Amino acid sequence: MIIGNKTITEAHSSVVIGNLYAKDNYFIPGQTCTDKYKTSGAGVIYIPKLGAKTVEPALPGAHFVTNKTANSLISIALNNDYMLSEEINAVAEVETSWDIEKAELEDISKACRQSRNTSGLACLAHEGNAVTGTTELDKKNIKDILINTQMHLSKSFVEPNVVLCSPDMYGLCVSAAGTEFIPIKNEEVSRTGQIGNWLGMQFINCPLMVNSAAKYNDYNGTAQTEDLTGIDFIMYNGDAFSVIDVLDEVRVMQDMDVRGKVVQVAITSGFRVTRPEMIAVYSTQVSSGG
Repeated sequence: MIIGNKTITEAHSSVVIGNLYAKDNYFIPGQTCTDKYKTSGAGVIYIPKLGAKTVEPALPGAHFVTNKTANSLISIALNNDYMLSEEINAVAEVETSWDIEKAELEDISKACRQSRNTSGLACLAHEGNAVTGTTELDKKNIKDILINTQMHLSKSFVEPNVVLCSPDMYGLCVSAAGTEFIPIKNEEVSRTGQIGNWLGMQFINCPLMVNSAAKYNDYNGTAQTEDLTGIDFIMYNGDAFSVIDVLDEVRVMQDMDVRGKVVQVAITSGFRVTRPEMIAVYSTQVSSGG
């Protein structure tokens, strides 16, 4: 490059501008989902679901009455693959001053994880129970609506501990809660986005809820597409949502067909709502009047 009469040396910066993605992971086992049913790398995992039992009061001296055991099987299919492969030309690798392999690995890893997160939200939206509100959410009513939704779930003996929020919903909750909202710091889940505790639950900001075509393959192998844009929040108990990852492969290898390398990332996951009664997918349907 020439400035005036002087030739200026050109060079690549060693600092790379990355792409913008949503935070790495909303779904942390033991907190916002469970992976306790992961026992193998099989294509389908079957979970025994015990039948409900009732006990009636009897007078002292009564004898046992033995019932037949009732149960059923729930399947989780590990049928969602997220794969991305990028070519690195040999000349570009030699002539570039920054670590091109490391930068590409990080970038495509984030892209795959974002797609996995989107699928998780799609599964919750598709398999959870829809709850429709008729009042537009605002600072005055949001706390009551959240408590009412908690009470709705409690009728099925559910103690919700997670609220995944659209960005607008999250901002409304923080504003309405004021000093009652307690940000979470220095924990694994805190790195996944804006997190805080309120009303005994963990609130998570989910920018991916702006996705109008969130996709995943369900437990029957059927491709599902969900519009997440109308959802205000998803309130649930983390034990009701299974997310199982059986393959997380990251590799850089020589490309046999070109002069260079390929950088590849692959994740294989399965999603299943095992207890729909424990998940409330809340959307507001505001009347247009007339």
